Amino acid sequence: MLSRWSHWVGAGRLPSAVRDRLTDAAPLERPLAWAVDQRGRWYVGTAAAFYLPDVDDAAAFRRLPWEQILRADWSSDDDVLTIVEADENSLAIRLMRAARLLELVRERVTRSIVCSVSAAVRGDRSVTVAARRSPTGDGELVWTVAYSAGLDPDDPAVSVAVRRAREQALAEISYL
Repeated sequence: MLSRWSHWVGAGRLPSAVRDRLTDAAPLERPLAWAVDQRGRWYVGTAAAFYLPDVDDAAAFRRLPWEQILRADWSSDDDVLTIVEADENSLAIRLMRAARLLELVRERVTRSIVCSVSAAVRGDRSVTVAARRSPTGDGELVWTVAYSAGLDPDDPAVSVAVRRAREQALAEISYL
């Protein structure tokens, strides 16, 4: 299937059919960068969100606001972008010629962080609480928590660390 789309990838243009589908999903958002996977599915970044193929409807896009992405990691060894969402859901996407999209992902996810505070729990394990907002400046703050491997979010000591980090983040934000 990729050969059908490869001329678009090389030309660096988003196919009009994909642009039209995105316009239907997000009429006020303009594509800034895009890439295609080996199956010919398109991934598009706008100022406000990352659009990926909908799992249930191949002709539709799923909108993932930048502030809902905890982190994004790129493996150049296998051309895989791994996105970890605020709910800890992880997506691994093998992309082709994705340099522009990767730059946009890095910039938008980083720009969504208003404040980030880490708090130790025990040993070298910690929690990181972040206040995020759409990089466009719109909307309410979204609070995310990232846990070191092996920490149980239901552990009372973890809950205390999260509360402490959030209080510190709120104090820092009040000075901004």
